[in-house]
Amino acid sequence: MIYVTETLLYICFCIITGAQILSLIPPDKRPSIEIPNWLIILCTAGIALLSFAPVFKIIDFFAKDFGESYWVIGKGVLLDFKMGHAWLYTLFFSFAVIFIRILRGSKKEPLVDIIGLIFTVGLIGAFGWASHCASNFAIKGFLTHSSHFLAVSVWIGILISVAWFSKDQQHWQTFFKWFSPVAWICVSVTMVAGLILMNFIVPEYLNAWMITYGQTLLIKHVLIIPLFVIAFMNGFLTKRKFLSNPNYDPKPWLRVESIMAIFVLSATSVMGQQNPPHELSIANTIKLTQPSSLFTRFNQLPADFIVKVGVNVWSIALILLAALLVATMLIVFVKRQKASLSVICMGLILAVVTYVAVMVSVI
Repeated sequence: MIYVTETLLYICFCIITGAQILSLIPPDKRPSIEIPNWLIILCTAGIALLSFAPVFKIIDFFAKDFGESYWVIGKGVLLDFKMGHAWLYTLFFSFAVIFIRILRGSKKEPLVDIIGLIFTVGLIGAFGWASHCASNFAIKGFLTHSSHFLAVSVWIGILISVAWFSKDQQHWQTFFKWFSPVAWICVSVTMVAGLILMNFIVPEYLNAWMITYGQTLLIKHVLIIPLFVIAFMNGFLTKRKFLSNPNYDPKPWLRVESIMAIFVLSATSVMGQQNPPHELSIANTIKLTQPSSLFTRFNQLPADFIVKVGVNVWSIALILLAALLVATMLIVFVKRQKASLSVICMGLILAVVTYVAVMVSVI
């Protein structure tokens, strides 16, 4: 259940971020988008509620361990723990965004929307303050994690908003003119910040595959591959579609990209509830916890706890199959309009094939 709540939390962040940004974009630069005000308020309240789940997990642990009431332990966690402080900030910014949205109503008020966006960024900052990276690496961890999550929220938030809430076929070409570069800037920031986070939290990336956290991180990375393929299709190949058909409807493919992004967010939610191995070497971590069952299905634990990657017949065959899947996805996008479900299935198969190719290449 905690993984579901974390995934929903990420989706709520994306929806309110995308909605706040698009409310500031001129109508002639985007299709008509109608995101109900009640949905923004619900998502904001959802952030306050869902982000309390890990805090409650700590309260529940200490209440049972010390035999104290939840009220006493809860006050201590909220007032003395960094995660408790972060949730109080989250609560403040959530109330502020809800107040702004109620004040705004259905009217378009640029100043109110700007203030709402500022409070939304505050919510993202509060989320970054509660992260593992901020807890262990202070301000540099906080800034890196917050930048990473902000870039993801902007990219996926705008994507979800236009894919699922656009109401007409107007101004799609002008929308892509500004959204494509914004999306790729967000992707670049996400990748750079993600690599820095990995260096903080998982300095032994290959060796981390032997434990559950590392396996989850690997699964997230292989899910990113089909997401980037679909993002490439929507970002570059869509221009050819508009040249041949000015009335081309990109919504089905934008929805495919948003669905793949949610799969990546789901993998991220699983990682967020696991303890990263940044304080101990992987060898010492395995001595304290069980190795990943996924890793041991493919490989024996190395005697020296060092994972190396090589090339063999199976890995080459699977890499070629992955390349064939990518080519097929591109061909389907170019040749067919209504094949969204097929591309999602091929994307997931691509992720599985890539994962197996990585695991069989371990030596």
